[in-house]
Amino acid sequence: MRVLKEEKKIVRKPLVIGIGGPTGSGKSTFTNMLHQQLKEYKVQIISLDQYFKRPLPKTMAPFTGKEYEDFNHPDSIDWEAVMNQIQISLQASIDILVIEGLLVLYSPEIRTFLDLKIYMDLEAEERMYRRIKRNMAMRGWTLEEIADYYLDSVRFREREFVLPTKWYSDLILNGGQFEEKALPVVTLWIKSNVQAAYKE
Repeated sequence: MRVLKEEKKIVRKPLVIGIGGPTGSGKSTFTNMLHQQLKEYKVQIISLDQYFKRPLPKTMAPFTGKEYEDFNHPDSIDWEAVMNQIQISLQASIDILVIEGLLVLYSPEIRTFLDLKIYMDLEAEERMYRRIKRNMAMRGWTLEEIADYYLDSVRFREREFVLPTKWYSDLILNGGQFEEKALPVVTLWIKSNVQAAYKE
């Protein structure tokens, strides 16, 4: 959290947390649980899933030649709208801003605002299982449709754009086992930094 002093008036900027990682790794679950742990503070969450361009860019599967909507390429995100919202949020009367999404740590512009960069990691097989359950329940996709899209497109985009972003992170968390230790540790770090800023 950055504190600016302007003519005796203290303007507190929110602590900014970025949570990135591949699809199905636990980003949204961790974000929601973290939010619950921070109830005493004013928290705002920005999810990159709300900023997909319409229409989405297309991608061609390298082996089958099938065309898909590409949710996993940086060009699928309206970065200008995201940055505008971040700027608005930084001026708002909040304590903590959490930015969550597949490509949060990909963007150098977003990284400049982050006080803590978290990468959620998980074995590909478990992420695939989560993806199957989610897309069958929420989108009505068949198992074959989900598997084809993942194997034809998603896994290649992950390797190209998402997986390398772990090296920008301050913390890499196990997306399948974070409630007992990782969540309390991150919560404590955030609370201590917010409280320290209010003492300045």
